[in-house]
Amino acid sequence: MNRYLAPLLLPLLACAVFAQDPAKAQEPKKPGKLADWPTLKQPDQDRVAALAGQFRKPDANLQKSAGEQLAAIGDGAVPILFRQVSDRDEALNALLFGLFDKMLGPQHAALMARESKTNKPALRRYLVLRMCKLTDPDLEPVLQAATKDKDEDIAFFAQVGLLGLRKTAALAPVLDRARTNWSDIQPLVSQVLPAARSEAMGRATAETIGNAQPPAQAAALRLFRYLGTKEQGALIRHHLQAKDFNVKKEAINAMRAIHGEEPIENLSVFNATKMAKEDRKSTRLNSSHANISYAVF
Repeated sequence: MNRYLAPLLLPLLACAVFAQDPAKAQEPKKPGKLADWPTLKQPDQDRVAALAGQFRKPDANLQKSAGEQLAAIGDGAVPILFRQVSDRDEALNALLFGLFDKMLGPQHAALMARESKTNKPALRRYLVLRMCKLTDPDLEPVLQAATKDKDEDIAFFAQVGLLGLRKTAALAPVLDRARTNWSDIQPLVSQVLPAARSEAMGRATAETIGNAQPPAQAAALRLFRYLGTKEQGALIRHHLQAKDFNVKKEAINAMRAIHGEEPIENLSVFNATKMAKEDRKSTRLNSSHANISYAVF
């Protein structure tokens, strides 16, 4: 290569190499799953325990400083902090769990699974909830085992996690809670279930509506928001004309959700009726109609 041209051509050649596979050049590496917690030396273990003790003092600045220092210590601090979780001190747990939220990620899935065998219900509850949100297929056996936990919340979190992994057997228990306690579980299912959105899961959910009683139909439509696809709107469209207001409301919200719009939890009878009338006038459900100008209500 001409020695004068080399400085000009080399950068171009480098660009060409990256252009052939831009994903390799741009995609960040995902951290691998950890098999063990790092081991801290004894002085560092003592420091972690001492800093955790600051969480018990009623000084927000002290608590914040302790949390920042513990986070800086890293993964090795976590198993020591797990031992600080209490089944009686909710204020302490809130601080510890907030710290865990910052420190734990998908790379800790296997370690959380191992720790979830603890005899502390408060810690089990936190760990199963975190694993539920990971939608990690490797955690299926752990979640299956957790469905048998004597703590109802833990068992429910596990069922949501399994439904997020497209396990249709989890539909029934989640539907039951969606019928009786929707406002409490909606934030969780809205975070987990979209990972399972598919033709198969949408159809399985729609099939549970059938000739069920209105409360059960409404519950299924709530889950359809997150499991059904845009193309499956026809499976639930007739429920927009339901006589039961809650069924009609949930059908509207399901249609909104599968077309990318936010559901309206406090939808009024007047607005629901108006939306249903607009749907009746339409001969097709394209994207503009699917919104039915719902956003204005």
